[in-house]
Amino acid sequence: MAKKITDDRKKNLKVVLRQTITPLTAMKPMGGSPTRNSDL
Repeated sequence: MAKKITDDRKKNLKVVLRQTITPLTAMKPMGGSPTRNSDL
């Protein structure tokens, strides 16, 4: 059970990170850092 909660937290963290990073990368000129985006 505890493991599932941890997995859910990690999933939520990834979603939050993506929502935070997407506007940031959208403001960057093209070719910002595509490798970091594909890691998420």
